[in-house]
Amino acid sequence: MEKKITKRSAEDRILGSLVCGALGDALGYPVEFMDLDMIHEVFGENGIRELYLFDGEEKAVISDDTQMTIFTREALGIIKQLENRGLLTRDRIWYIKERYLDWFRTQQKRFDEFRYVGLDREPLTVLVNEPRLIKRRAPGRTCLDSLYEIISKDIDVEDYISLVRNDSKGCGGVMRIAPVALYRRPRNEDDLEDLDMLAAQAAAVTHTHPLGFITAAMLVHIISSIVYPMKEQTLEEIVSDAKDRMLRMFRGYEDTQYLAELTDLAVTLSLNDKDDIDNLILLGEGWVAEETLAIAIYCALRYRNDPVKGLIAAVNHDGDTDSTGAVTGNILGALCGFSSLPEDWVRKLELMDVLKKEATGLFE
Repeated sequence: MEKKITKRSAEDRILGSLVCGALGDALGYPVEFMDLDMIHEVFGENGIRELYLFDGEEKAVISDDTQMTIFTREALGIIKQLENRGLLTRDRIWYIKERYLDWFRTQQKRFDEFRYVGLDREPLTVLVNEPRLIKRRAPGRTCLDSLYEIISKDIDVEDYISLVRNDSKGCGGVMRIAPVALYRRPRNEDDLEDLDMLAAQAAAVTHTHPLGFITAAMLVHIISSIVYPMKEQTLEEIVSDAKDRMLRMFRGYEDTQYLAELTDLAVTLSLNDKDDIDNLILLGEGWVAEETLAIAIYCALRYRNDPVKGLIAAVNHDGDTDSTGAVTGNILGALCGFSSLPEDWVRKLELMDVLKKEATGLFE
């Protein structure tokens, strides 16, 4: 039996989850649209193993994955403040949706030409004043199209899961959702289920295929159980509990059973002695959410004591490498903590100051 999860402070795990997720994103971003043969041709027979600095960049840049994660965290920080003061007057999903619309605006113009697109109100977050976030970093088409639809049709609902607007199960929902697991400590199982459902609703703002949002709920369940444990568990037990919770919460969707089977396969593969490349082929390429989550679970289980090795495994394959790297990092960072991350990688990471500030806002 694997040892129980090592005790670490919640602060260390929160910062670890956000920063390690960004590191995985930055590691995978340069090879996102390369197949494995091309990765080996460019970076050598062992693939990409270090943070890469694009020409003209002083830092290893993050993609839209971390951008949207930061905007998710910003929304939850506001929600937390309002909840603490008894001033929360709108459904929580409204605040999250509005921050995603602010992110959408940052994708329209360069910072020096920035205008608020679509709505005549002022943005609700100070993040739009950060020039380093006014960057297009290969934003997902479903995210852009869904948010434009919300703006153009003035969609304002409390249940985005029921408002089926597309059949996308792309990983754009799960790759940005980790902060939902971090913003407050669940007091009991009902509280944890509430966080799971909030994650599903937040993902469904853009992705309304069941696997587009159920995977987000499952990731949040895993990370919350690591950061705020209500009982002593191994990582395997946490993954198993998360899978069982999804089967109960979303039993009306036949896709949930497929997610459970893919999760079991990821757990089984993590125990064999085959090369990661051979195992990851069996889990998919990560362009869709269930494959992204399965790859992340596999890498987290296989390299639970070594975040760098886990991130390297997560980005050397034919697929959506920045997203598989980001989600793997969200789990491993929560598991191992910020203190486990290599200082030279952290120093190279773009927006490190913003990530630290956003993490501090959560545990304060």
